[in-house]
Amino acid sequence: MNDPTISINAPPPRYLLESDSEDEEGQGVYGAGGSGPSRPKIQLQHESVSITWTDTAPSYDRVILGVGQAGAWIRRKVGNGEGVLKVQRGDDVLGLGMQVDGTLLLDIKDVDNESAWEVATSLLQSIKAKEW
Repeated sequence: MNDPTISINAPPPRYLLESDSEDEEGQGVYGAGGSGPSRPKIQLQHESVSITWTDTAPSYDRVILGVGQAGAWIRRKVGNGEGVLKVQRGDDVLGLGMQVDGTLLLDIKDVDNESAWEVATSLLQSIKAKEW
């Protein structure tokens, strides 16, 4: 609040001290069982995450996972690795993996919260590594 006419010792306005719940209509009926029709949860139907290996899936001692800009930067700096896997959802490529000196470097782009869990689970099930 930037009002030069208000004294520094004056208390803040009421709306900064109290919540608005006491001013809302229908207070006390929120969440009451059977009070009205409930909305069904929206389930988005999308294709599952698939991991495609160029050869058979080897096991790695170490996996380095970079997400978003960090992953793109690391992959750009390493540059000369051998591409070994691709993470996809339908036709959308979510990430690439390359082998660098026996280490698997994964570059995964930012995904929404719902997809992040599915991508992480797929990676953990598909890649057997001692150290992540």
